[in-house]
Amino acid sequence: MRSFPDLSSLDINAATDGLLTQMFVVRNSEPRPWEQTLSDPAQSTELSDGSWAHAWGEEGRPVLLAHGYEGRYSQFAPVITRLGAAGFKSIALEMPGHGRAGSLRADPLLSSQAVQAASAKFGPFHAMIGHSQGGNAVMHAAANGVASDRLVLIAPLVSVEVRLRLVCALVKLSHEGTELFLQKMSKLAGVHPSDFEGNVLQASLPQPALIVHDTGDREIPFAEAKELAAAWPSARLLATDDLGHKRLLADAKTVEAVCEFVTHT
Repeated sequence: MRSFPDLSSLDINAATDGLLTQMFVVRNSEPRPWEQTLSDPAQSTELSDGSWAHAWGEEGRPVLLAHGYEGRYSQFAPVITRLGAAGFKSIALEMPGHGRAGSLRADPLLSSQAVQAASAKFGPFHAMIGHSQGGNAVMHAAANGVASDRLVLIAPLVSVEVRLRLVCALVKLSHEGTELFLQKMSKLAGVHPSDFEGNVLQASLPQPALIVHDTGDREIPFAEAKELAAAWPSARLLATDDLGHKRLLADAKTVEAVCEFVTHT
């Protein structure tokens, strides 16, 4: 989890405004070696919302991939390669706030709208795969009309509100400061964080779903995925060990399980 400063000594408005600004600062990191194995896309398209979609494969059933906050579409390199070999077309998003979509705000609603914009261009989808915040975006978009035969959520952000309240606690905002921050976030994004509750969204998602989460994930607790899977009748939970929040994207067994779920007829 990223670090945040102690804001307890600041005026409540200054503290909440500062945190609101900090929330959308996307830090860049060096690609991992396994990301660099990804071939150049056959097509790159700016979508109607300003995000970007990169496609591999001219033909085949389309599979959407949505990376997480401070992630990259290249993190899906092993999955894209495997799906291409199986005859599927992969469409990987460059999410709001990242890369060529860096001028957009990296908030949950814009992330969901990026998935919706990709659907308008490339959908309906055979499957959608989302990692971290991308997993929440996939759920929210599917619950709001994006058609996909199946869903894969890898280390998904299940509750945006719980995550934001945790951040408020880390910067030592008071209860009043936390509620003010959530109000300001809601006003800025246009929706309340509670609109992105995975345990609520799942009720409108009847398609098969695979949830993959590591038991030692320090970014998003495994317990959240376990609770989501228990509430979701059509979902199955695959637990991994010692892979953390991102390394499971490159783990051979995890990639095999994800691609088997997507390609199974």
